[in-house]
Amino acid sequence: MKPPQTLPAETVRISPEHLQIADCYLHTQSIQGVCEALDLQPDLVADVLAQHNVRLYIDQVFRDAGFNNRYKLR
Repeated sequence: MKPPQTLPAETVRISPEHLQIADCYLHTQSIQGVCEALDLQPDLVADVLAQHNVRLYIDQVFRDAGFNNRYKLR
């Protein structure tokens, strides 16, 4: 019997603002891309992406998508 699958947002507690930054980072794959898309400062984006819960969310998305190495996604 397979265990029930959970979505990354259900397993990691993350604020909506940080979730938007993380999702934009997953889409653009760069801090500069997030800054341009969301009109944010690079320091803020880097700080948010460095937070433990945000890194867990991003890593969980890559694992769920079947990518073992997120740096080879591009």
